[in-house]
Amino acid sequence: MAESRPASREIEVVRQLIRSVRAGLAQDPIVLAEAQERGFGALMSLEAQLQRAQRSASGSAGAEVVAHSAAAELQELTDAIHELSDVLTELRDLTSPAGGPSRVGYGFVLPGRRVPRGPRPMQA
Repeated sequence: MAESRPASREIEVVRQLIRSVRAGLAQDPIVLAEAQERGFGALMSLEAQLQRAQRSASGSAGAEVVAHSAAAELQELTDAIHELSDVLTELRDLTSPAGGPSRVGYGFVLPGRRVPRGPRPMQA
């Protein structure tokens, strides 16, 4: 089943992470990195789709209905690119502010017990 908007799932995942970070909830850095990677992958895919749609629209001088449909597709892709780019930038700015410490990983972890180390073996 096709989604109603391109990349809507990725946009929603990133928005949910933004809400969680803003709420002060600890985030797994791996989950954040994976979400950003998927988001950037979707962004590149959208840009490739936009280029193909632009070439297709410029190559077809067909009926007005086709031209209107192509224009609507171009606008939908452009809007999705801007929206996804904006949420990815916001997430990056929230989790890695310039000049400051990362805001990810608010969780508290008790240190483990130290295991005394024996003398190191001498190397020959």
